[in-house]
Amino acid sequence: MFNNTKTDKERQNRLDDYMTNLIRKQKLRKKHKKIAENKGNSMIDNPYVEKPNKIFNSVKDFLVVKGFLTEQLTTGLKMNKRNIDNFITTLSSDDIYLLSNNLMDFQKAIKKDNQNINDYILKTSFNEYKKTKRLKNNKKETMHS
Repeated sequence: MFNNTKTDKERQNRLDDYMTNLIRKQKLRKKHKKIAENKGNSMIDNPYVEKPNKIFNSVKDFLVVKGFLTEQLTTGLKMNKRNIDNFITTLSSDDIYLLSNNLMDFQKAIKKDNQNINDYILKTSFNEYKKTKRLKNNKKETMHS
């Protein structure tokens, strides 16, 4: 490193550059370490995986429920697992909670209404089902009030 330098000024400049580079690398390491600590598990860092809110106790619970829903819908509706997975990743944690509580009803509603199922039908069917479920729940709440 200092072998090619002829004067003290050149050596000092190289030493300064070297030290500046070391400091920069240390700052980058700290920054990346902090980012990695905040992110946690790499499976959870998937940009398509929504971070759970107050509904689920932990991210693991959230991922387990999503995996369960994927498997149940794949076998129950006899669909491609990739299509089901794409559908489930678009849902919010509230929607996942609603779907997990009413999975069998949702499957029956889809089977009754549609013969050919694809991603669009799945999404629109769930949105319609969610609306009717909310309307029924609102009616029950108003009757009990």
